[in-house]
Amino acid sequence: MNEFRKIGYLFVRGFKQATRPYMALLPEFIIPLFFFTVNSSAFKRVVELPGFEHATYLQFYAPVGLLTAIFVSSGSAGIEVVTDISTGYMDRLFLAPVKRWYLVFAKLAAVGVKSALLTGLMMVLFLFFGASFEGGVPGVLPVLLLAFIFAMGWSGIGLSLAFITKNPRAVQSAFIFFFPFSFITTAQLPLNLLEGWYKVAVQLNPVTYILEGMRAVLIQGHFGGTVLLGLAVAVGFAAVTLSVPPGALPRATPGRGRCSPPPAHDAGRPGSEEEPLVVPVHRRRSEDVVAEVPVQQQPESIRGPEAVADDRRRLRPEVRAD
Repeated sequence: MNEFRKIGYLFVRGFKQATRPYMALLPEFIIPLFFFTVNSSAFKRVVELPGFEHATYLQFYAPVGLLTAIFVSSGSAGIEVVTDISTGYMDRLFLAPVKRWYLVFAKLAAVGVKSALLTGLMMVLFLFFGASFEGGVPGVLPVLLLAFIFAMGWSGIGLSLAFITKNPRAVQSAFIFFFPFSFITTAQLPLNLLEGWYKVAVQLNPVTYILEGMRAVLIQGHFGGTVLLGLAVAVGFAAVTLSVPPGALPRATPGRGRCSPPPAHDAGRPGSEEEPLVVPVHRRRSEDVVAEVPVQQQPESIRGPEAVADDRRRLRPEVRAD
């Protein structure tokens, strides 16, 4: 039970970090709606092409809007981890009695829940724009499950870059993966209308099968092989991307790297193994007079003013005569 409490704490913190500040959530709503409204209106005459089997292009493009919401909402996980590394919070977690994979799983699970909630909200908004979902209420669950699993896999790319590079600019560059994974799919046209190398690339893209799984539920109301294939591909994609972050975590062995413990409080005192702190004091004709001054760790409020005054008199550096 104690282990579940640790994961729960990390999950709650990761979810709060992913959803705050609340104003940062606005682009995650606006961008999917923008792509949905613009593309569904710009390509609405595609339904006149021979072989296009869907009634309206808005209906055909609605799952793409949901997929865009997943891309946008799960892309900031790496930046959040880089922030934790730069502030030193991640170092404290490495020294805590918490297993490494707890850090990765809790963070990605929080991002997955956030993306699933955003996907459900976008489905409701698309209904007001005229989209209809043939899968009904039972079809919501597999769509949210696809969103949850794929969001974890997609955010694993940014998380890997965060642990490997620890650089926010390098993590932000992961956004470039958005274009091949989102556009080289059946987002614009069904597979039977594609030809040549583009069709081959679309078939090799794992996101294509996740998108088709959503379409099978939302447009056709089917819960068969296409949906199962989409779930299997999403799990495989997440397994590949999530296998990198645990191996990229720095070692937290005491005394090494960023996770070394702070210096002992008795450093510089009599009997201490460490050398006393040497403080250069500039006096008389800019001569460097060096006095060995041990570091005092206790503040004045604890040690008392008399003890502090006595230390100051005792530790006053002696100035050499010319």
